[in-house]
Amino acid sequence: MIYNKLIQERTHTAIYDAASIELYQLKSATELFMDKILERFAKHYQTIYADRTADFLENEARIIFLSFLKPIINGIGNYYIEATSMDGTRTDIVIDYHGHQYIIELKIWHGNTYEQAGKEQLSGYLEKYDLKKGWLVSFCFNKNKEKLVGAHEEKVNERIIREVVV
Repeated sequence: MIYNKLIQERTHTAIYDAASIELYQLKSATELFMDKILERFAKHYQTIYADRTADFLENEARIIFLSFLKPIINGIGNYYIEATSMDGTRTDIVIDYHGHQYIIELKIWHGNTYEQAGKEQLSGYLEKYDLKKGWLVSFCFNKNKEKLVGAHEEKVNERIIREVVV
């Protein structure tokens, strides 16, 4: 509820408007093109927020991502923040869109070990939801992050994890 209020306050910000402009390239009538959504988010995030401090970005990362996502699914799909599964575990974001579910995990980059643990965690969520693919958005605030930034895909426990590092 609080997230919806914060996101509502951010409509027509640069990140929200960026998604609105590309809306029809990021989805069809029945599904979201999640790989493309995350790649476009990364591009706009780096352009719009490049000059912000790490403290600002770490506190705002989830709201910024949801502000980008909202116009894409608005009125057709739903998203759930910190959704609780039957066993009590909480996923960062679950999106329902025309009968499809998408699970997105948001992490702050704290090194390779932490990154791999995030992928394992997401793989576990995918198994619980009986999904084959999930998405990980890693927010990296290192000064020398250029070699980390980008998108890549790997298999973790028979599940496909698509990670975008911004």
